[in-house]
Amino acid sequence: MGMRRRSAIDTLPFSARIRQRWELPNGIRLITEQVPSAYTVAVGVWLLAGSRDEDPYYNGIAHLLEHLVAGASQHRTARQLAVNFEQLGTELTAYTTKEFTCYSLQTLRPYLPRTLRLLAELLMAPRLTQRAIHRERRIIIEELLAYADDPEEVLYEHAERTLFGTHPLGMPIAGTVETLQHITEEAVAAFHAHFYVGEAISVTLVGNLCPEEAYALVSEAFGTIPRQRLQLPPRLPPEPQPAQEVTLSRPLHQAYVLCTRLIPKLPLAERVALAVADFLLGEGWSSRLYQRIRERHGLAYTVFSELEWFSDCGMWSIYLNATPSVLPSIERLVRQELQRLCQEGINDTDLARARRFLQARIAMTLDNPVECMSVLARTAADGISDPFLSTFHSLEELSRDKVNALVARFCNADEWSWIRIVPQIHG
Repeated sequence: MGMRRRSAIDTLPFSARIRQRWELPNGIRLITEQVPSAYTVAVGVWLLAGSRDEDPYYNGIAHLLEHLVAGASQHRTARQLAVNFEQLGTELTAYTTKEFTCYSLQTLRPYLPRTLRLLAELLMAPRLTQRAIHRERRIIIEELLAYADDPEEVLYEHAERTLFGTHPLGMPIAGTVETLQHITEEAVAAFHAHFYVGEAISVTLVGNLCPEEAYALVSEAFGTIPRQRLQLPPRLPPEPQPAQEVTLSRPLHQAYVLCTRLIPKLPLAERVALAVADFLLGEGWSSRLYQRIRERHGLAYTVFSELEWFSDCGMWSIYLNATPSVLPSIERLVRQELQRLCQEGINDTDLARARRFLQARIAMTLDNPVECMSVLARTAADGISDPFLSTFHSLEELSRDKVNALVARFCNADEWSWIRIVPQIHG
């Protein structure tokens, strides 16, 4: 796994592209974007079923079900499935987050009808046998053991636990060895019946096909999925936790640090303003943290900030890794830059630079069908009719004062938690 850097914004409109949204009779939300120059179609199926929606006793069941759905159907073995996708010139990507389960691929336009039918077969008729569950459980336990050897994974897991406490967002996506043992064939079947229904599904297509054709193809492939009113467990926002300092030791050479804080749910315009602040703090090469810690003092190779948004809150973090002996100096500089941003804010030159950079990144996102599909799918559940246009307008209208009001609110260094993994001391 590479660095978990997340871009602050992914948006910009193109008038030459035709975007449509529908709801199928069975409740499935369909979002299409026609790109006349594209040779392929990016397909995404997103379900409102993440680790935060699980019973803690069965933590990891959404991720386990994702493995099962992507692994084999009642009509095809794992090998047959792999061969069928390869014959269509594609391969399936599947992953689980705290709020979604996602299945995506990119295929040539002539193969789209067969590809959609194959995807629908997996969703509606996965192989949920005890034998399959036992096999995938073993694979996920191997995955967990690999995570335990990765200091970055351990760091983020402890940071989420520190930030969210006992809230469902604090549960690990893959579960634990203990909770995976609780998951039975009956529990998996019940979770599938509850969440893999029309009202929980968004299908997104980005490529060179007209909206009406997309609607017909998706209706044919997915139209028999039951509507069944989705009864989601209530998604309550997490309560703010006091700032904490957590230090773990592992057999490592370098120290790994995450400085993080909870952000409450914000309207789009304020999320855009905070994205500008994040870019200036630590996302760009010209950012304050990168220039001061790496370029001026040469204390760390990797240092950056990032924002991650959930449906009802956000997580703002600063990541770094460095030699343990320089850690106190780096942490002092991080605190100073947070306080400077809090007290002094940004100027108009900063805002103009960040706006131009983020708008360029937005255009690059639209040039990539898979990334464009992902943005449209993520925002479908939020009810944002055009995330590209909405975010672009928010960027254009953004004032320095709005950014400065938010950094004054969220950049008090005393309100950030610190999670560290340091080398074990032998002797």
